Amino acid sequence: MKENIMQVTTEPTLTRDEMLSRLAMDAQQVVFTKKDGTERVMNCTMDFMMIPVEHQPVIKEDAPERKISTETIRVFDLDINEWRSFRVDSVKCFTNI
Repeated sequence: MKENIMQVTTEPTLTRDEMLSRLAMDAQQVVFTKKDGTERVMNCTMDFMMIPVEHQPVIKEDAPERKISTETIRVFDLDINEWRSFRVDSVKCFTNI
């Protein structure tokens, strides 16, 4: 009997910019350590084509400029349909799904 074996590529050395680029183009599976020390697996994206319209951010012209963190990445969790974030330095595995 033939087994289906999925090859997983672990790339913990990706830079924040590389992660952002991949998230903007497609869905990714991110394995990371949460602040409480537990491990989390999240299927996520930043590709607006994959995010339901009702969850896409609305840009208001009069809104104050938001500070962008260089330590975290905010993504849309495809499993729970909510925005979440993870710390770049806590990523253990980052793969295409």
